[in-house]
Amino acid sequence: MSISVVAGLMAVRLGYPQIDALVGGVIAVVIAYAAFKIMKEASSVLLDRVALDPEEVKAVCLSINAAGVQECHRVRTRGCESGYWIDLHLVVDPDMTTRESHRIASQVEKQLKRTYGRNTDAVVHIEPGKADQPEE
Repeated sequence: MSISVVAGLMAVRLGYPQIDALVGGVIAVVIAYAAFKIMKEASSVLLDRVALDPEEVKAVCLSINAAGVQECHRVRTRGCESGYWIDLHLVVDPDMTTRESHRIASQVEKQLKRTYGRNTDAVVHIEPGKADQPEE
């Protein structure tokens, strides 16, 4: 931009004052465009908009194919390209031990980081699912 300012000043010195106004207008448009891009990204973060498709996040969670996982729901995401925050509930077999449930939650968190980047912070809430119905 500094070069355009110098070019505008040189044009004025050479007797073309209209070019200075034109260069000033171009600089104003560039600044306005940059401001718009910054405001657009900041507004998504400030308004806490959904950052990722919840169905896509569910698919990533279920892609680990862990035994005992029944469902993934209540997926909430926020953030932007520089980092995502994901909060979800994972329904597991009610007979599963706490240790097994925690291991699966850790696997899901690692898979989400691999998929969406290392600046992803995921919180997985474990819920007991329904016990298998006995066959009659």
